[in-house]
Amino acid sequence: MNPFSTGKLVVYPGQGIVQIEGTEQREGKSFVRLKHSTMTIHVPVESLAKAVRQPIATAQAEVLLARLRSRDGEPDMRHFAHRHRDVMRVLAKGTLEQQTEALHRLYSSPFTPTFGERKLMTMLEDIVLGELVLATSAPATLDALEQQRDALASAQRESQPVFSATKERPRDPPLEPNRPRDPFGLSHVEYLGTFNVGSEMIAAGDPATVGHEEPGAPERASYIVLDAVKGKWHGYVRAGDDGIELLFAFADPSLTRGAVSKPSRSQVGRLWVDSGQMSIVDGAMRADDQTRDAMLFPLFQETLVLDRGCMSRSGFGDGIYPVFATTEAGKVSWLGVDFHDEEGGDATSTRKFMEEMEKKIRLGR
Repeated sequence: MNPFSTGKLVVYPGQGIVQIEGTEQREGKSFVRLKHSTMTIHVPVESLAKAVRQPIATAQAEVLLARLRSRDGEPDMRHFAHRHRDVMRVLAKGTLEQQTEALHRLYSSPFTPTFGERKLMTMLEDIVLGELVLATSAPATLDALEQQRDALASAQRESQPVFSATKERPRDPPLEPNRPRDPFGLSHVEYLGTFNVGSEMIAAGDPATVGHEEPGAPERASYIVLDAVKGKWHGYVRAGDDGIELLFAFADPSLTRGAVSKPSRSQVGRLWVDSGQMSIVDGAMRADDQTRDAMLFPLFQETLVLDRGCMSRSGFGDGIYPVFATTEAGKVSWLGVDFHDEEGGDATSTRKFMEEMEKKIRLGR
């Protein structure tokens, strides 16, 4: 019997249970259509066996259910920002066992759940309890599974400490990044710190896609990779009244002294944002597992990406934004993504800012 035939319920890691609805042709290619509770997912036919999997065995599911009902272990008392980041990481990349442990820690809290904690529990329940129901009850349809999953979630909540607690969790103190001092004293910007371009390439793009092999169409690429000055770089953001206007980085001036060619400024691409974020990273490290993990699950929105880059919110969210560069001797020494002037704008404010900034740095050094 084909485990991935039409009508089968299977596990789509990171999303939960889906039902195989059939195949269809899209742009000359064959795709399998997967029904999810909130969307339809299309997977190339040849990739289906790698994209989805069968549920765990019934015996293993019973072990995990017993774990959720247990009362041992300490609750997670860390700042919510740390807990939220870790849950989002385990939802996207963790095993079912790790997701079960994350749900168990939330259930074990001695405090009444906050709105954020309830949301995290619901997300974990959808994935964890959904697969446990599939493994133990084998419902025939996605609708039947969701009904059984919701019933199991209600039963779990009736017996968990967090839902019988009457004491509120102490308010978390403000969590602020420990920003280093800006060595150049630039005005109206926030200094994120230094990072190393160990290769002679630098990449800019949406953190969710910058590690992919195919950047997409030039008119709306998800990332761009350029030849760059190797060594120490400085990362910044410029914020305006409506949010982040510019994410930029430049090579330390000591690396570009004595350049033969005259610096030139130009628009080098337009980048499509689909996750509300932008990154500038060492081009050779953009697909590195640790680098991608740091980009996908940051503790702060405007931050360094380990010691390999920097990232920020993408100004007005999703859209297409121009990217500008200064080159010296054929290598990029300054790179910025402008969120203030969207596609079709002349980005005059950014060009003026670049000129004033470079003049100040050069005169000051």
